[in-house]
Amino acid sequence: YDAMIAVMGISNFQLGFLITIEGAGAIILALPIGMLVDRFDCNKVLYASWMASALASAAFALVPTYEVALVAWAVLSVTMCGFIPGVYKIVRIIVPADSEGKSYGAFGFFTAIGFMVINFVSLAVYSWATDEFGLATGLSIVLWLFAIVLSVSATIAFLVIRTLDYPGDEAKTVKKISLRDVVGIAKMPGTWLVFIICFTINTLHMTVSYFTPYFTGVLGATIAFSGAFAVIRQYGVRLLIAPFGGWLGDRIRSNTKIITVAFLVASVLIMIVIGLPAEISIAVVVLVVLGIAVVDNLLIPMQYAACREALIPPKYMGTVVGLTTIILPDLFVPSMYGNWLDVYGNGGYVYIFLFSIALNLV
Repeated sequence: YDAMIAVMGISNFQLGFLITIEGAGAIILALPIGMLVDRFDCNKVLYASWMASALASAAFALVPTYEVALVAWAVLSVTMCGFIPGVYKIVRIIVPADSEGKSYGAFGFFTAIGFMVINFVSLAVYSWATDEFGLATGLSIVLWLFAIVLSVSATIAFLVIRTLDYPGDEAKTVKKISLRDVVGIAKMPGTWLVFIICFTINTLHMTVSYFTPYFTGVLGATIAFSGAFAVIRQYGVRLLIAPFGGWLGDRIRSNTKIITVAFLVASVLIMIVIGLPAEISIAVVVLVVLGIAVVDNLLIPMQYAACREALIPPKYMGTVVGLTTIILPDLFVPSMYGNWLDVYGNGGYVYIFLFSIALNLV
């Protein structure tokens, strides 16, 4: 964050605008690219998305200016629209239908490992490179690292996935998907059930991320403690809990029951945080927040695990994901949360927590 501002000589608003570009791209492109995922082999769409992302990272590494960044993030807005439906469809169709929950659980487990490895390696490389060569070169080297990892990962995944027989899907692709098909999918109650589930899970995930400034601003914890706890909360907990939710969902033959109970448990735990007295030990708050993190990390990989119960055919998975990601909480929830903190100070956290509870109950 700070390095990009310094190297490009831009403001916080300009840096934030790059994320706005990505979000705006999703509104325009999520549905049509989701349809492409169903129309063509989703493995090829996924590979193209990965490689285009690698090229965007390499271009930004070569010329780290704001003008190039605007183009790179515009490319990323396209590639993310191909990656998200592509990867969730792959996760669903490479296993039999009765193992769908375990598939998403395993997905969450291994992505958590990937997140931790990439974060720690890139931080170490950035620290070494900036000490040796300065800020601008350090940033470029990390961007090259991302480009290389994306390219290698894309190639390995493409070659492995193409050998699979897709046991969870009757057909890998739809011969032709029309506007009438999209209207039919939009009329399916299950599509909107999945939308509500995904929107709520992502809002809960954002809410949990606000415990990082909550620990420093309200509880007086150090930035080092809060940052270390954030890594454990976001990645360490997911390693332990992600496979469990999927396994349990398959065991009781209902992923939606797991999701429902998880939302209720999260609501209760967040209410406990709101009700804790000011003089309470920080250790107690840490334990409660870890409980919320367990629920959060159980839900994140299960966003689309309800598709089978929602009667969504696997062959339309890409289009459904495209429809349900047109409107994400990213578009307004962080701004709304930030405004509440600006207006009400630390009292804004109560509004943040109550908003998340209300969505959970819905």
